[in-house]
Parts: sequence; C-alpha cells; structure tokens
Amino acid sequence: MCNRFFIFLYNRLRSLKGSFYRIKFRMLGANISSGVIFYGEPNFIGDLRNLSIGKNSTINQGVFFNCADKIIIGENCRLSSFSQFHTGALTMTCKNDRIHYSKPIELGDNVWISSGVIVNPGIIISSGAVIAPGSVVTKAIPSNEFHGGVPTRFIKKIDI
Repeated sequence: MCNRFFIFLYNRLRSLKGSFYRIKFRMLGANISSGVIFYGEPNFIGDLRNLSIGKNSTINQGVFFNCADKIIIGENCRLSSFSQFHTGALTMTCKNDRIHYSKPIELGDNVWISSGVIVNPGIIISSGAVIAPGSVVTKAIPSNEFHGGVPTRFIKKIDI
C-alpha cells in the first residue's frame, strides 16, 4: 500500500512539472497546443516565439531548440531525449569569413524523432516519418519512411 502511494505521488509530481514547462514556454511566447506533454526540461536558445508545437505531442528530457528561425512541430509528434533542432548555423567562405544563417524546420504530424537525433536548418520531415537514434538529418524526409545514420539515409518504407 505504501509503495503504491509513493508511485502515485511521483507520477503526480512529474505531471505537475510537465505542466510547469508548458506554462513557462507559453509565457515566453511559444505556441504550445493543448495536450502537449513535457517529460523533463527542454533547453532552448533564441526567440521562443518561433516555436510551435501541435496537439498531443510529447517532448522528452533534454530536447534542444535553437529558435533562430521557425520550428513547427505537427500533431502527435514524439521528440525523444536529447534530440536537437538547429535553425541557425554558420558557414565559412573561401576568405575564412564566417556567415551566420537561419532556415526553418518543419515536422509533419505523427513524426517520431528518436534519442540523440540532430536536425539541421531548413529540413522538412513529412508526416509519419521515423528517424533512428543518433542520426543527423541533412535533407528532407518523405512521408512514412524510416531513415537513419550520419547523414541520414533511407532504411525502409513504413506501412500504415
């Protein structure tokens, strides 16, 4: 009986903590839809007004958002622990000049980004796509496909 009480209490506190992050991000200007669940604290740099998260998506511990440009996350998306979304980057010219640039990132509905994935600027990941753990996404991902690797490559089609 005592063990059940502590499990209940732990789950309740975890839920309240997730609500705190949802409120915090909304107060900082992010567009967080209803039903979004935070399992731990996400990190960010830049302007949170550039972040939009669709209904019933989940954000796990340590997810990193570089909000130099728009990040649009669809409905029912799963962002696993320590995945990274970089809208800002740096390029070098022949004269060793460093030029900062930014491009938006867009995730369709029902996308699963596994742990440790890095999504580069200007990437569109279409609905139903799954990205394998530890991958680096450098190009657009079509709908209902499983991609993985560094850089990502097609692994198989997902049957729905």
